[in-house]
Amino acid sequence: MRNCTFLCLLTFLVVKLQAQDYLISFEGTGAVVAVDSVKVENLTQGTSLTVYGLDQLHLLGTVSVDSDGSKNNLRSLLVSPNPSDGELLLTFKANAAGVATIELSDLTGQKVANAAPFFERGLQSISISGLKTGTYLVRVKSEGYHYTGKIICRSTTGNGTQIRLQGKSTVCPSPEKLKQARATVLMQYNTGDLLKFTGWSAIHGTIFMDVPTSGKTITFNFIPCIDYDNNSYTIVQIDDQWWMAENLKATKYSNGDDIPEVTGQSNWMGLSTGAYCYFGNNPNNAPVYGCLYNWYAAIDIRNPCPDNWHVPSDAEWVVLTSSLGGEAIAGGKMKETGTVHWFSPNNGATNESGMTLIAGGLRSYGNFQAMGYGGSFWSTTPFDDIFAWNRDIFYYNSVANHSGTDKKSGLSLRCVKD
Repeated sequence: MRNCTFLCLLTFLVVKLQAQDYLISFEGTGAVVAVDSVKVENLTQGTSLTVYGLDQLHLLGTVSVDSDGSKNNLRSLLVSPNPSDGELLLTFKANAAGVATIELSDLTGQKVANAAPFFERGLQSISISGLKTGTYLVRVKSEGYHYTGKIICRSTTGNGTQIRLQGKSTVCPSPEKLKQARATVLMQYNTGDLLKFTGWSAIHGTIFMDVPTSGKTITFNFIPCIDYDNNSYTIVQIDDQWWMAENLKATKYSNGDDIPEVTGQSNWMGLSTGAYCYFGNNPNNAPVYGCLYNWYAAIDIRNPCPDNWHVPSDAEWVVLTSSLGGEAIAGGKMKETGTVHWFSPNNGATNESGMTLIAGGLRSYGNFQAMGYGGSFWSTTPFDDIFAWNRDIFYYNSVANHSGTDKKSGLSLRCVKD
């Protein structure tokens, strides 16, 4: 009997953990406020999808699957117009003919209206009228599909909500109409999963890390981070610091002066002024791994970073690693997960900081080495006449190694906001 009680309790807990039902919306602030798109990555499960900025992300413990094996997912439920004046149209795909329930409720859970019409297979339209000012949740449920959306109404003349079946739609909305309409996008989510949200508005990109435990609105702060070459970088806030979430690939200082590209081994080792190169002298490495810079370029007063950004000091690196729990574990919290840009097994990589460090290697004594093995990043702080402080991150542990490296070496740069 005791074993049976324990098993029942365990089953209840497992079911409860899988019962997530969170609606996530997006908005922007800063240089621009419109969110064009959001890439959502479940770093725990290794899944991802992209939504438009007006969309809602619906996190569910279980996501239904269409008869063709595809997830009931992107652009599944269109609400137009949204916000509305009390009159709106829902468009969705019925995966099979049959009865579906339409439920409309306010944010307290109070049911406002419901219907249970028969739908043919294919695109369907439903009109809703008579809504009063407020925010509502709408659910379309059938054995073969389950859609959820949020409706915002600004009418002051609502006089009785009605749901009417408009019938089968023969015309698929245009891509531009899809983009402008508010849809709900489903994503499977378990309690404790780490999500990385990358919001884009024009050329500005901001990362937001979260482990959702309820519905919410995520606000992306769009701060310009654009170098003189017009490369735009995604950024992430970690405590009070803003960091670039990509390696610098600038070939000019912030005043427009060229940073000399030096390819030859002996020429590189003879430098005592700023220079950059591509790993392996191959420009194709730049879009992903950025450039490698000697320390003299990192400290040049002309600044290789975008305006209002700078190469971090050792003290600023210490602030970062301390906020992530110390050097012994901070490396794992900064490393990109997986083995696309790291050797296997990429121990300890969680990227819970959003820094997304990759193993871009380095140039040591003029030789290129360690791509995939590790990533090394300059600070502006000298160790002595020959060496300067940097951070080394390796594939085999979680340490953010604090070390001194020859100033003539070529390392990656991550800039921090002024």
